Amino acid sequence: MRRKYYRTTSQSAWTFSTLITGRNGQRKCLQLSSLSRIPIQRHVKVKGTASPDDPALTDYWKHRQTRYGKTFWDRGSKLTQGAKTQAWACPVCGEHLFNGEELQMHHKHPVSQGGTDSVENLQLLHQACHKQVHF
Repeated sequence: MRRKYYRTTSQSAWTFSTLITGRNGQRKCLQLSSLSRIPIQRHVKVKGTASPDDPALTDYWKHRQTRYGKTFWDRGSKLTQGAKTQAWACPVCGEHLFNGEELQMHHKHPVSQGGTDSVENLQLLHQACHKQVHF
């Protein structure tokens, strides 16, 4: 079991992991993240009278949603890089990515037609917008 499920990495001697075969046929290692490596993010309360319906507070809510998005994924991940290149907005509807809707990853050039999983080929879309693109 030790050889099958645990690996030595540059960060730890005992890392729970497994080897899988990706969509492109290459083998890669998936490993469990260590909770001690995740930085603590304190919750910031919403201002007392702030309402998302108030047009004067549009910038406040946009900044709050973007801040949430930056802590939602690991720094430097493809998802964070993709969101930054999209200016944290859905390219289909133009709304903020973190407006409460489910997010899905869209390949501009499908993998089945030779597309890759590179940041340049990926887009984050709301679930409804992703369905709209494919239908």
